[in-house]
Parts: sequence; structure tokens; C-alpha cells
Amino acid sequence: MTGAKLTIIPKIRRVVYATYANFPTTNLAIGDLAYATDRLVFYRWSGSAWQAVTIHSSSGAIGAIPTAGDLPNGSIYHDTTNSILKQVQAGSWVNIAASELAILTTRGDILYRNATIPARLAKGAAGTVLTMGADDPAWATPGGTQEIIGIVTGGTEFQTVGEFQGYLVDDLNDEVFVEFTVPDDFTSLTSLYLEVLGRASDNLNDWNYDTDYGGNGENYNTHSETEATVTGSVVFNKIELHDISGVFSSLSAGDKCAFRLYIGGGSGGDALVLGIRGKYA
Repeated sequence: MTGAKLTIIPKIRRVVYATYANFPTTNLAIGDLAYATDRLVFYRWSGSAWQAVTIHSSSGAIGAIPTAGDLPNGSIYHDTTNSILKQVQAGSWVNIAASELAILTTRGDILYRNATIPARLAKGAAGTVLTMGADDPAWATPGGTQEIIGIVTGGTEFQTVGEFQGYLVDDLNDEVFVEFTVPDDFTSLTSLYLEVLGRASDNLNDWNYDTDYGGNGENYNTHSETEATVTGSVVFNKIELHDISGVFSSLSAGDKCAFRLYIGGGSGGDALVLGIRGKYA
């Protein structure tokens, strides 16, 4: 159409800005718009009802989460209390993701799942161990007793009996040396014994115990103890334990310990020394 003009007459739409409860329901035309300031959602009038055209999206503490039934499906909320992203599905909030990096705040923290969501188990104190409760993990102090083992390092007379090897003490000036290190988780000594294999059924004759021990950075003889003229007996071919805890009265975690048994006079108490064995808590 030569010389004709096309004029566009725009249709005016009503736009409402109010809380959802204050949206009008009369004097509206299809396509009118409204923004719910409490729900943070845009709506369009269908001719009979307000229909959501956007979803809700916000974040905050779990106590401030909006009512799921008031929001369109697909709306999301970041729960900053538990670092979890939630979504409205079928009218209810559902956890869809957790921010593990936000949950773990301290070196040594552990991530686990509690009854409903991923959760943080704060790092435990030094020396504690991870244990499992009825449902969730927890840190606990180790229970029961642990072992101390001492190895024979030298002596006067090396001997083999069957498959056992050690140093024999059966005569004047015979001696044997044993060493061990106190474990780092040591708290207190429960028992400590010298392991021997009897080479004759006899009473002990002038057995004597000497010890030196100390920790890292201390003198080797920070602690020195002696027990002279030990009494007792041994039985031929029997493995026996003889208490030596009395010469280790000040043990501490990490101590390096040396033990010496020697016969100071006469002979008797024939035994092959195999090592040291003990328990601690």
C-alpha cells in the first residue's frame, strides 16, 4: 500500500508489586503481571488465577527458609546453617547438594553422613582414635593395654636352645643386655617382665638388675635404677616371666631404655635370656 501508514497500538498491562496475599483478583486482564515481594516470584494472571512464571531463589539460615508450599516447584534455597542447597519438589523442600568445602572448616575435619545430610566431624584430640557408634563415627581415647617388646642386644655367652636364641647367665660376672623404646601413646605401665628359658632347675643366685633410660633430648641416664640380689627360681626348659617393673619406675612416652642383668657372685639360676615383654595403658 503506497503511502499507507502502519500504526501499532500497544496493549497496556497491569503490573502489581505487593505481597502475594495482597494480589488483586478482580479488574484484571489475561497477561497482567505481579511480583510477590515476600516470595520473590513473578506471576501472570491466567484469567482465573495467578500462575508463577519464575522460581524463588535465595539463601539464609535454616530457620528463615520460606514455606515450600507457597513457592513454585523448582525454587531453590541455600541453607547457610548446614551449607546445603535445597529445592522445592512436589511442594516440599528436598536436599539436592551439600557444599563439603564449607562444612569442613579445620585441618583434620572428617566428612560423614548423619541421619539426613552430610555433616562435619571435628578433628579429634591428639592420640584419640576414630570409633563407630550405633550410627555415627566419634573420637575416643584408646582403651585396653598395648605391648612393650624388648630385644636382647648382647651378653657374655650366646647360646641356641632348639629354635630359641639368647644369652646365658649361669656363672659369676655373666651379663646380658636388653633394649626397648616406650611407645608414644604410653600413659602408664601395667606390667614388665624379663623372659627367660630355664637351663637348670635352680634358685636364682645373686641376679642383679641395672637400668638407664631417658627421652629425646635428655641424657641417656636421666633415670638410673638398680635392684640387687634378686630372689626367685627357674625350672629347666620352662619359659618364665620375671618381674622387672621395679627398675623402670619413671617411664615416659618415647623413652629409650636399656636393661642389664648380671650375676654378681657365685653361680646359679641358669637361664637363657630371651627378651623383655610388658603391657601399658
